[in-house]
Amino acid sequence: MIKLKQESSKKTFSNKQQFGKRLISLLEVIYAQKDFKQLLSQNPILQQFVGRKGDGNESIPKTKEALTQQIFKLAFEAQTVFFNTQSRVDNGVYYTPSEEIRPMTKKLAATAVASVCEPACGTGLLTLTYIDEYLSKYKKAPKIRCFDIAEEAVALTKIFLNALLYIKIGAQSIKQVDVRIECADISMGPFPN
Repeated sequence: MIKLKQESSKKTFSNKQQFGKRLISLLEVIYAQKDFKQLLSQNPILQQFVGRKGDGNESIPKTKEALTQQIFKLAFEAQTVFFNTQSRVDNGVYYTPSEEIRPMTKKLAATAVASVCEPACGTGLLTLTYIDEYLSKYKKAPKIRCFDIAEEAVALTKIFLNALLYIKIGAQSIKQVDVRIECADISMGPFPN
């Protein structure tokens, strides 16, 4: 079980602003200007950070691999910035340890499993890693269904997955591949289609 340092709400707000600046800067590098404007218009979570830029786009590496690594880094950071993870851990929420994610997804991708359901996706680290592994091996996206009870987590997962698919296969949206992400509590059923 991961134990994370609990932060004050003031520090969390500051971290959200810093996180937002880095996210906007990264997305501006990844997307063409027209696509970036469309992404902003469709994502309320991004709109709160409009006009805020980080240290400048020149500090962000522009290779596909480096941009992919930045997406993973921000998805991991989002867990602690947007959610009081220590309080959630204390209440029984489990976070897959980051050092276990890549080995798990490599093994799963090696079995050619083309359909995956992630019932508690959080900010999408496990799903992002699996899609990255699958794309590297099979050159197409797997069928993915992601769910989480937290609306903010679902919104962030969509942002990260859209960016990854844009970088890797040029997909303008997760709608172009068979990936569905929803805010839902599937613990009580029925299971969404």
